[in-house]
Amino acid sequence: MWITALTARYLRLARDFVDIDDAVLEKALNWLMRTQEANGAFAETGRRFNERIQSDDTAMTSFVVLAFLDNAHGLSTLQRNAMNRGISYIAESWRDAESPYPLSLATYVLHRAEHPHQDGSYQLLESKATTITKGDLVSKTINYLGKRRLRLKINPNQYLINHFRLIFFN
Repeated sequence: MWITALTARYLRLARDFVDIDDAVLEKALNWLMRTQEANGAFAETGRRFNERIQSDDTAMTSFVVLAFLDNAHGLSTLQRNAMNRGISYIAESWRDAESPYPLSLATYVLHRAEHPHQDGSYQLLESKATTITKGDLVSKTINYLGKRRLRLKINPNQYLINHFRLIFFN
């Protein structure tokens, strides 16, 4: 499932530069839609390539919903309904995220979807951070899996999550 969502996201991005057959994206999104669980979650059923995303239902659902959001302009009614059920699942599960990685993905999706929980999830994510200010740049670092950190770089004049970069590194 993860690889299909990843492919659908990147094919959409590539459409600005190369011809991508609409049927290919349609087929990928339809397959993702058919794998959705009754509660709205997308849980990995195949081989795991990205353990951080694929082992957590909130992270996996967030990643799949991003594929739908990236292709939102051409979604069918059924695909849009699947996307909305996924967003509803994320809105119900973000508070239970045990690590910052799924919480950051959920927060990003909630902001992209302009969901009422977007601010609450952002505040929870921000509460886990250490803040460093250098001029106009605010850097917030979150410890993640020992050596790994999640760093949020925020321009104070642009609050929306779309305007900060998520940088994951070892």
